[in-house]
Amino acid sequence: MDERDWDNVAASFEENIFSVPEHDRKKKILQRVLRYAGKRKTAADIGCGIGRTVPMLAEHFKSIQATDISGECLAVAENRHARYRNVKYVHADLAKPLPFPAVDFALCINVLLIASRAKRQAMMANLCATVKRGGHLLLVTPALES
Repeated sequence: MDERDWDNVAASFEENIFSVPEHDRKKKILQRVLRYAGKRKTAADIGCGIGRTVPMLAEHFKSIQATDISGECLAVAENRHARYRNVKYVHADLAKPLPFPAVDFALCINVLLIASRAKRQAMMANLCATVKRGGHLLLVTPALES
């Protein structure tokens, strides 16, 4: 899917896009966030969509960079989570270097869904470059069955 496709699904995101955090019955994602969180640390929510995990990060890190390829999804996320003053919303394509300094912790859920191997490799390189040396990346990828 490209930016236009994600923009078109923004209004029906909750109904049409599977929520990994909501179905994380053992709370593995939250456990990792809490393990690496800190009020002096920075984080990024890469491919944040409509902001399902923004509160999880905003409540435990000093500042958050919430990025998505869809301007429409970002607008929904920013509107839903306006109470969090420590979140900056960034319209960005992970296939290109991200326009903010490296963070201590990055969360990326079901973003590497691109058929092109070359584009996935570029996205992965940019994702890794987003995390400071000694920082942590929590990368969730879909099962092959999906």
